[in-house]
Amino acid sequence: MSEQPFNAVENDGYTFMMSINQPQFQKISRATVKKDVINVYNLEKKKLMLALKDINKISLTTDIWKSKVQKMSYMCVTGHLVDSQWQLQNRLLSFIPLPPPHGGVDIYDGLTKCTKDWGIEHKVFTISVDNASNNDVAIRIAKETFSRSRKSPLEGQLFHVRCTAHTLNLVVKDGLLEINKTIEDVKNSVRFINQSESRLNKFSDVVHHLGIPVKMLIIDCPTRWNSTYEMLLEAYRVKDAFPIFAQREPSYNYCLSLDDWMKVKDVLDILEVFYEATHVISGVDYPTSNVYLAVIWTVKHVLNEKENHVDEFIRVMIKKMKEKFDKYWGNCNLLMAIGSILDPRFKMRLVDFAFNKIYNEVEARTNIMKVQDALYNLYFKYAQVDNARSRKTITSERCSSTCGNSSSQEKLVPSGLSMFDEYLDTVEVNGPSKSELDIYLDERVVRSQDVDGASEFDALAWWKSQELKFKILSTLARDVLAIPISTVASEATFSAGSRVLDPYRSRLDSDMVEVLICGADWVRHLHGVKKEEEEPFHVMLNST
Repeated sequence: MSEQPFNAVENDGYTFMMSINQPQFQKISRATVKKDVINVYNLEKKKLMLALKDINKISLTTDIWKSKVQKMSYMCVTGHLVDSQWQLQNRLLSFIPLPPPHGGVDIYDGLTKCTKDWGIEHKVFTISVDNASNNDVAIRIAKETFSRSRKSPLEGQLFHVRCTAHTLNLVVKDGLLEINKTIEDVKNSVRFINQSESRLNKFSDVVHHLGIPVKMLIIDCPTRWNSTYEMLLEAYRVKDAFPIFAQREPSYNYCLSLDDWMKVKDVLDILEVFYEATHVISGVDYPTSNVYLAVIWTVKHVLNEKENHVDEFIRVMIKKMKEKFDKYWGNCNLLMAIGSILDPRFKMRLVDFAFNKIYNEVEARTNIMKVQDALYNLYFKYAQVDNARSRKTITSERCSSTCGNSSSQEKLVPSGLSMFDEYLDTVEVNGPSKSELDIYLDERVVRSQDVDGASEFDALAWWKSQELKFKILSTLARDVLAIPISTVASEATFSAGSRVLDPYRSRLDSDMVEVLICGADWVRHLHGVKKEEEEPFHVMLNST
């Protein structure tokens, strides 16, 4: 679970600690612990394969990571589902080497190998990827291939899920180019202060003297815009300390002007909604497809509000961000609409409300009708499967009851009740009736005051409580709510990969790498241990 090397068990300190706890402990070798790790991996894999046999649909996320020490790329595939207890589950399914140049066909081959190895090739509901062109090619091939063996819901319109976190990242990065110089000045300021202990102490003294309650500055990670937001936010909180520090440190040349800090403030107001949205949609322990629309329309609303800002640089920034936003969300996104409808807090109400904010009146009306048609088509597909399953069950029960008593003539004679059942079949099917979907949509939405003492609404818990009432619709909700709208679950694996494949273990073969990384993921879930997340670099300010 903690990515330690095998030879950790041969360390004298480890042996001493274990012998104190257990005097009969005998020292073990790295070869022994390697064998044990492989045994655990094989055992947990068998258990997971058995669990996957009972599921109806599974959604996948995948991403590619390049190991710096091995100079090769690995493909990570993670499976997402809602289990029989209505708990959201995600498990790492494969971590395999991907040959260069890992184009769309190579990614497709990796996905195919993974799904066949796990026996889930006919259960894949959606695949979430980032917006790289090779991923577009891979998903297109996968959709065409899967459609030959089975019909995908809504003609595969839900199959390809673009990573929302990645898309928001592209939108924000386009906008941040307009304030790039100011961002570099803030970053250089933090780096300058951190270069020596004396500078850090001087700046800490200034901050303490001003009475500013802040204990750290942050240097951002170039590939994570949200860390740039955090860096700007923490720097803005101590903005008054920089001019005073500049008076005490003559060699400090990165002090921002008052106008620069006003720009930072305006940018922070815009980025805050993106930051909150990214935080919400990057969750892996709760459903995200149902909150997709609620997040996106808020982003669009802020962009619309700021497009006529008094400052020209903000107007230019917003224009670039809106162009990128409309590129990905200009067309109606069925997943974000259907996911929100299956949240009892929103239903069609949020679609009606949000679409009129995102689109003009004509587009909103058209897209709302498109969503309704798609939702009913999807529901009736599930209803057909359920009816076919019910007929098969009834047929098998009748066969077992008649075949098992074939010698009894009276069992072959239809009873009055069975004849009445046949009559009901002809009358009830053709009679007017409401579907589960109609009943669900007609009922009022669940409001916060309706939830007994719950601080956060749990959509899965609600559907679990309504499973008997909405037999078919709950099955649909189970599959849709399991769809992740970001690839964060797969990307988080790469931090573990860099620790497993450190400079001292660069010669590990790819099979052993998969054993270590997948096995660690399964064991963490087995014992309820959460994986530690990497944080941006923090510069601690001394408290006096």
